[in-house]
Amino acid sequence: MELRKLEHEISQLSMLYKVTSRRPIIHNSNHEGIASISKLLDWKELRDAVGKQHHSTSPNGKGNAIDNDNNEDEHDSSSSSSSSSNDNENLHFISANELLSTLQSLKLDIEKIQKSIQKFRERLHMKDPVTGANRYGDKTLNRVVQLLDTYELLSFGIDYAFGLKLQPSPSSSTLPLPSPSSSSQQDNSNMNCSTCDNTTSLVDILQQSIQTEEEYKQKRKEDEKATELRLEAQRKQEDEALQQELKRKEEEQILKEQQEREELSRRAEEARTQRIENELSALAQEQEVDRSLLASVEVGINGVKAQIEILKENCEKEEANVALRALHTIFSQIYSKPEEINFRRIRRDHPRFMDNIGKHQGGVQFFLAAGWRFVEVDGVKCIFSKEPDLETEMDQWSNWYDSIKDTIQVLNEEISKL
Repeated sequence: MELRKLEHEISQLSMLYKVTSRRPIIHNSNHEGIASISKLLDWKELRDAVGKQHHSTSPNGKGNAIDNDNNEDEHDSSSSSSSSSNDNENLHFISANELLSTLQSLKLDIEKIQKSIQKFRERLHMKDPVTGANRYGDKTLNRVVQLLDTYELLSFGIDYAFGLKLQPSPSSSTLPLPSPSSSSQQDNSNMNCSTCDNTTSLVDILQQSIQTEEEYKQKRKEDEKATELRLEAQRKQEDEALQQELKRKEEEQILKEQQEREELSRRAEEARTQRIENELSALAQEQEVDRSLLASVEVGINGVKAQIEILKENCEKEEANVALRALHTIFSQIYSKPEEINFRRIRRDHPRFMDNIGKHQGGVQFFLAAGWRFVEVDGVKCIFSKEPDLETEMDQWSNWYDSIKDTIQVLNEEISKL
């Protein structure tokens, strides 16, 4: 059970090593591979490095289990060669950081099983004290030899990557470790190895690469920060320039609007002045027309009769009848309620007044002959009959009231003739 478990562990570690050794190394900062400087030895290179090409015999004298493993490697190499282009396409690049982490993990795992490997190595040459035969049978012996060979290859590959190289024993095809009494056994981390020459190891290169990558990232971060600050300063400068331009345009717009308001105000004042002048002129003309009209009319009962004749001469009989009856209604209302001012004030532009009386020649003149005058009430032009004060102007009031009565009598006579 122990051998099977150890074989499984060694198989997993060797598979991880083989896969890792085939993955191209990439340096992220400049995207240039560092495999040309140093790389992880592949499985065949490991065998060449530890002298596995020599044909020595296993302890059972029946051939070398390494040859079998070699044949498997050659088969793997042949298969790999036939599909190398596909493998390159399928394999992903491995970063320096990832590769270093994998190597450290492999190193720790190899050290963990070192004691178990040592046990199998010691038992490999043990003999049965009675029969003198090897302790292991041929099948088990070959399994142990292959296990030890694979372990040695892994150890050598990892030590080589860390700047150490194994010194294989020339008397054994399985590269047995020194006995526990060896002075090198005191340091398990350097067991059966010696320090390499001054050549930089893969691990050193990876660490340098990682450091370079960190420095590159830091520099890029600083450059990005500097660029950001420069862009921020540029944006701030552009914003200030934009604000100044907006302020200038705003001031120009305010000045322009102020000038436009002043111009509109000036034109409005000119228009208002002209309108007032026109209104005053029109008012003066209207007043002059009204004065002329008033001056042309005879005031009194004779003037009333004269205007009735003019009205009848300038309109149809039916229109004259409507006009006379409308006049009769107005004066009758005043006569019945002389104190009611609404009866004594008529809008000159009132539609009904204009349709019945005002549009006919002699219509407005009739009121002027009856003593009415042109007035303006709240901006509205009217004709108005002023009632004298009954208390202070009794005689004038009596004459005014009698004139209304006389006008009604004249209207009655004229209406009866139609």
